[in-house]
Amino acid sequence: MDIKKLLDYARIDNEKTKLSAVYAEESAVKEYATQTKRYNEAYALIGKLNQDAEEIIKQIGALNERYQEAMAQLNEYQTHAGEIEDENEADFYSKNVEKLIQVLSNLASDVSALGKTIADVRKQTEQAKLAAADAQARVNKVKGEYAEVNARYAPQVADINARLKAAAEGLGDELKIYQNLKKSHVKRPLVTFNGSNCGGCSMDIDANTLNHIETAGYALCPNCGRIVYKPQ
Repeated sequence: MDIKKLLDYARIDNEKTKLSAVYAEESAVKEYATQTKRYNEAYALIGKLNQDAEEIIKQIGALNERYQEAMAQLNEYQTHAGEIEDENEADFYSKNVEKLIQVLSNLASDVSALGKTIADVRKQTEQAKLAAADAQARVNKVKGEYAEVNARYAPQVADINARLKAAAEGLGDELKIYQNLKKSHVKRPLVTFNGSNCGGCSMDIDANTLNHIETAGYALCPNCGRIVYKPQ
């Protein structure tokens, strides 16, 4: 690992991080990011609500089919009711009719409940559409100022990116380790050691790791994974 080259890369990378933080504080950038997020969240919600509505409609359709089947069966019982002469058979039909009436009542209640649910889903969908439209309008309003801010920062960003690319030449696994630590939101991926402690997590560094730092100039902290290096 070429620790010196990696330290040079890290210094430029920190410069980019600081510039990004300043850029993110620009009012136009904040507003653009906030409203774009609102827009995306609103349309994601609309997509989910549409899926929910489709599923509810399928359920209502299935319940209606069962309702029609039960009604047909009930009508058949009622059609043949006058032909029944045996008392036991009459009692059997009477009980089945009562069951069917209860089934029909339950199905009607289920359909009614789903009807209310889908009405609520449609109301939420309309509200989400209004939120998306409002967010889009706000994005459009700040778009010009946002473009101006980007144009103002573009030369600095291009310069830093060019220097980062040059600094990355010749770096291999050490750069991958550094970038993976950054992706994991590890603050200060490169640290020195304090006595026998990691300068990042403050945990004790074992003798073998300390020896590696002394000989190679660096080592990975066994506890936090940071690159611990010997001060130049």
